[in-house]
Amino acid sequence: MGNNKLHKLTRLHGIELFEANETRETYARHAHCEFAIGSILQGIGGYWCRGTHHVLPRRSLTLMNPDEPHTGYAVNGALQYKMLYVPEEAVSRLLDVGPLRGFTEINPTDWGQETGLELLELANLLNQRPGGIPATAMRTDEVLNNLLTRVFQRYGRQELRRPGREPQAVRRIAERINAHVDLGNIEDLTIADLAGEVGLNPNYMIQSFTKARGISPYAYLLNRKICRSKEMIASGMRPLDVALELGFYDQSHFIHMFHKVLGITPTSLVIH
Repeated sequence: MGNNKLHKLTRLHGIELFEANETRETYARHAHCEFAIGSILQGIGGYWCRGTHHVLPRRSLTLMNPDEPHTGYAVNGALQYKMLYVPEEAVSRLLDVGPLRGFTEINPTDWGQETGLELLELANLLNQRPGGIPATAMRTDEVLNNLLTRVFQRYGRQELRRPGREPQAVRRIAERINAHVDLGNIEDLTIADLAGEVGLNPNYMIQSFTKARGISPYAYLLNRKICRSKEMIASGMRPLDVALELGFYDQSHFIHMFHKVLGITPTSLVIH
């Protein structure tokens, strides 16, 4: 029980992420007032819901609608899972959808482990120490929006607005990110900041920017930081100082991203 953790994302309309780590607890019949989206990462879980007992092996999803009574227990040994609790208002505001239809299937297989991996990444981001990696808030926003988009389209029968051509908005977002990096601002930039600046819904903004540029706003920001870091190293700064100035408090993450973008490590940059 002591290893469990609940993250409440107040800036994201009260969305919560519950981390169950090595739990053997049994939960009596209860209900949540939010949509529940969960993934079994280790062990075998079970619960009663909609008049039936369900057994959930690893790579199973748990999808429940608000106020849906259910139980919960570990079937075999310790159980690890991540569970996202999403208020209806949060879904409407982030995804800009009409009336919510709810989930019809409550324990589908997580093919490709897409949702499970995103829940795991979300937990890792929320457990980061402050400044652990650059733009943690923006990456958190993108992971959450992508997860909700897929789950509510695939299992909630929701039709979302398709990404459109928004050349002016995309240009302004790129300019805002460029200025953010060039001015040495290491404060967290959020998707809400960018979407609000161009008057677009956050999810629609992410999808439209990604369609136009081929990479997401977060990936664009990281690429911009790496390009800036090359200029700073060429000017005579030490790679460690460059990493810190650009918000890479984890040097190994900086080296990894530098290599991923440029194909070399910072120490392989030869200045003539």
